[in-house]
Amino acid sequence: LSHRATAGFLSRLDEAARAVPDQFYKDLEEHLSATRPRIAVSTDSHAFPSGCAGLTMAIRCALTSSGVRYRLQHRPDPAQRARVDIAIPAASIAIDVRSCFWASCELHPPAPYEKAERWKKKLEKIGAQNLAKEDVLHELGWQVLVIWEHEKADAATGRILELIGSRLSRAS
Repeated sequence: LSHRATAGFLSRLDEAARAVPDQFYKDLEEHLSATRPRIAVSTDSHAFPSGCAGLTMAIRCALTSSGVRYRLQHRPDPAQRARVDIAIPAASIAIDVRSCFWASCELHPPAPYEKAERWKKKLEKIGAQNLAKEDVLHELGWQVLVIWEHEKADAATGRILELIGSRLSRAS
């Protein structure tokens, strides 16, 4: 049995308050400890994972410490499928953190060597989807800020805070 199934079985045994042989109960508890999922402990000195996920986390931490309220995977228009990675609704700012490979960064263009034509079509489609999302957001009055995975978190956060300040000062 899996760890989860064993834990469930033990809890049902406890709830039922039925007489169960001690050895059977002991065997189940041993099985439970043997199948316990191991928590991976990172020996890496970096606080965040690499790539977009790490950059997004670093930006989120910086925004939180600056007192900025934001939403994750926000849909500015519920009728549209488009979601933004980080949204700041108070200033109508959409932050899109993009991968250099998937969004075809100009500094780090993807160069797949196998099935190049297929990849070219796929990456062009993703680029078109990103442009369409930006157009929809602009029509809704949102300012779109694109941050690439190769950017430093501090510089990106600085750009975000500057844009928030200019949008909020213009609104008041």
